Amino acid sequence: MSSCSILVNPLVQWRYSRLSECSAVLLYLALVSYFWWPSLWDGQLIIHADSAHHGLSLLQMLQQWLQGSRETLLWSSDIYGGHPLFAESQGGFLNPLNLLAALLFEPLYGVGVLHWADMLLAGYGVYALCRVIHLSPWAALFASIAVSYSTVWIAVQYNTSVAGSLVWTTWTLAAAQYWLNRPCALRAVLMAIPATLLVYSGYPHLAHGVAIYLAGQLLALLLMAEGRALLSQRFRALLLTGIGAVVLALLLSAVQLLPLVELVTQSGRNAGTAMPFAGMLSAGSYISGMLFFDWSLVPKHLIVGSQGSLLVCLLALLGVCLRMPVFIVGHAMGGFLLMNLGMEYASPLFTLAYDYHLIPGLHGYRAMHPFFLVGVVGLAVLAAHALTCLARRDWPVFGWLPRWMTGRRWVALVTVVVLVGSYGFFPEGYSRLNYAFVLVLLATVLGLALASREHLIPLAAALVILADALFVRSDLFGFHEPESVAQAGVIGAILQDPDHRLYRTATKNGAGGSHVFASPIDKDLAGKYRQYLESLSPFPGVVDGVASIDGVLALALERRTVLESHIEAELKGTSTSQPSQRVIDQLGLRYIAFQGQPAATGLGLYYEDSGSQVYRNEFALSKYRVYTSAEARKDARQVLSAMTEGDPQVLYVEASVSEPAVACRQGDSPQVQWREQSDLRYVAEINSACMGWLYVADAYYPGWQARVDGQKVDLYPAQVLGKAVRFPAGNSVVEIEYRPLSFYISAVLSGFAWLVVLAWLGFAAVTIRRRKIGDQGESCVA
Repeated sequence: MSSCSILVNPLVQWRYSRLSECSAVLLYLALVSYFWWPSLWDGQLIIHADSAHHGLSLLQMLQQWLQGSRETLLWSSDIYGGHPLFAESQGGFLNPLNLLAALLFEPLYGVGVLHWADMLLAGYGVYALCRVIHLSPWAALFASIAVSYSTVWIAVQYNTSVAGSLVWTTWTLAAAQYWLNRPCALRAVLMAIPATLLVYSGYPHLAHGVAIYLAGQLLALLLMAEGRALLSQRFRALLLTGIGAVVLALLLSAVQLLPLVELVTQSGRNAGTAMPFAGMLSAGSYISGMLFFDWSLVPKHLIVGSQGSLLVCLLALLGVCLRMPVFIVGHAMGGFLLMNLGMEYASPLFTLAYDYHLIPGLHGYRAMHPFFLVGVVGLAVLAAHALTCLARRDWPVFGWLPRWMTGRRWVALVTVVVLVGSYGFFPEGYSRLNYAFVLVLLATVLGLALASREHLIPLAAALVILADALFVRSDLFGFHEPESVAQAGVIGAILQDPDHRLYRTATKNGAGGSHVFASPIDKDLAGKYRQYLESLSPFPGVVDGVASIDGVLALALERRTVLESHIEAELKGTSTSQPSQRVIDQLGLRYIAFQGQPAATGLGLYYEDSGSQVYRNEFALSKYRVYTSAEARKDARQVLSAMTEGDPQVLYVEASVSEPAVACRQGDSPQVQWREQSDLRYVAEINSACMGWLYVADAYYPGWQARVDGQKVDLYPAQVLGKAVRFPAGNSVVEIEYRPLSFYISAVLSGFAWLVVLAWLGFAAVTIRRRKIGDQGESCVA
């Protein structure tokens, strides 16, 4: 029997009406708009998990920079004690959707619009993918809803970095399929652009997942005879335009990619990271999360949700059991690989790939379940393929089945087996309504088949899953008034201190955990979030101009991560370091949120509200200091040991060889007059009777450099999370400046590449218009 493909043996030979296309697109628009209606209409916010203190804060920082009130996004001395904010990429500062939201709206409203736009456009990417492989509009709508309202996609909608990346994830997959259909230069460029925007969006895990998914598609071409025939016909075009697309994507994304790679080498994950929860779940738990959805949102079991729909999984399995063209097999292969990787050690395939380093980059992640975000796209494509096949009267089955096993009998058998088998994975306490929408669709399909109206099956399935999304999966988030994210009282109090810019805050009371893991519809969520804000939540404080030693990003510098255990020991009183030796003193931790009275000397209660207590450290040292004696140590850990055990009047720098400055014994102490203090530049005039060291408690990082009286000099990492430069006796001008070559060089490369691409696309558009090549006005411009 013929396959359901349109490329080798086309299934769909008719043109779908414009009404069906427009109806499908508008129905999805209405569905997503309903989900985010409280944000769009009333300006309300979601505040659960990382939504407010992460996504909203990053959007506010972006708007501050666009409006000129924030000097730069390249570096922030207020995060983690100094951090390359742009390089981290989680802000998605180059994502055009984030830029538009920051330019057009106030952040408190714009973040809601951004959530809506991300969910809408990501779903349209799935729709475009299905239409590119010529699945029907209603089957494409089914796939869009299946992906966007899957458990794992709904669960991450709070995170603008992930949600923004999902937009370009689906459009990259659609563009890749468009290129595979007919490889040429124009389509290769159109594939490179969303791949670049995916890198810009701030969640590299998804870019990695897309690469693995595409590798699965290419593997299918190699394994199937149909695919090998296609490769032999189009090998040269696939090879040349494919390599060109990869090179172009690398050039376009270099401005974000190179700084990110540099940060990884300097971060606490430079040697990889462990998976703290690996091996905790069985394969059955993951299968349960794939088949069933718990809309109470209260965890009852150790289950990681992925698809969360028996209906979608049943149709996906039917798609596998019906004859598949090579491109559908490719999507099945990509989805299969990623679903297995997401299952961690519950999957033998993951165990093999992870333990033997078969897939580069896996050891950089603490958890693998984000791969489900891409894997469910493969499941949805399979389900849409099944619906397109079922729309025929003659349902295509494999040739090896007995002749008496007709398509309808085969589909009925698979359906019964899946329904019966699924009940063994049904978690106790879950609603049996999980089966309701499956049974409704089965009854509808049976009725349509008996009435010889099979062409309506995709429409019926789309309406059923739309009802599932509308009535079960839409009212899952609690929305709150903008007042819920108002400035914390403790931040207002700190801002009254004229010297607050000389010190930092720290959040060490665990309030973030109680808020982040609360249910989105927790009645006490607003109170928990307020408690978190009053506990010196790092990013909201940074937005208001209060520096923190903490952050909520993934790639804190390694020199920052080595401090955590020391800070905890000092606050609990288990450290032997004395005042002025302690990390909390040397790094200027003046305001510290802590649960209960800290045992550390010199910390008194400063502020209390919403169940949070903030203490003031009387021994905290200023951000800017002058030393007349210094000693060299090999690395940050040796500096930390010396600093917490040695003379607090001595500066400890990281250097293999260094001549320590001799202590001044003549005249007054050095006089420092600051000309400039900013995130990118420090300039000071110093008058000293002898040479010494100027220290700034702002983390050392590649790109920072120093000059004394206009001459370039060495800049040293010092006191673990600071930097220092040696100045001579007499009058001198010391400059410390951040000039990240990784950014400037890559920005030139990417900027030039964008100019070339835009100019070439303009030329291509004019050429296509003039030549009017193809029935639909398409052309492949070499």
